[in-house]
Amino acid sequence: MVVAASDTHEPGVYAGPCDICGDELYAKPGARVVHCRLCNVDYDVEPRRQKLLKKAESKLLGAADIARVLTGVGLKVTPERVRTWIAREQLKPAGIDRARRPLYRLRDAQRLAEQGPFKATRQAA
Repeated sequence: MVVAASDTHEPGVYAGPCDICGDELYAKPGARVVHCRLCNVDYDVEPRRQKLLKKAESKLLGAADIARVLTGVGLKVTPERVRTWIAREQLKPAGIDRARRPLYRLRDAQRLAEQGPFKATRQAA
């Protein structure tokens, strides 16, 4: 059974913009398909999620932003979990922001979320 998704702007898994009209698409957690109501086009969520992560993987972010981005693409990661990785030196700083706060590479956090200790769980429907 395929779980359908809504493209309303309610909280959900961000699936990127529609390839045709550019409307922002949001899938329900655990959905396999997201539907653009403006263009009446369906998209598979997973390839879009992978594409978004690939584009963002080299970004340097703070702990809260890492949690928000990873959760936004379907990995349930809390800021507390990211801080645990930092405290255990599993996630190491890759830069600093203008306020001299440490920043971390999104790709490194994604790897921890998908396979490391305190593995993140996929959001279910």
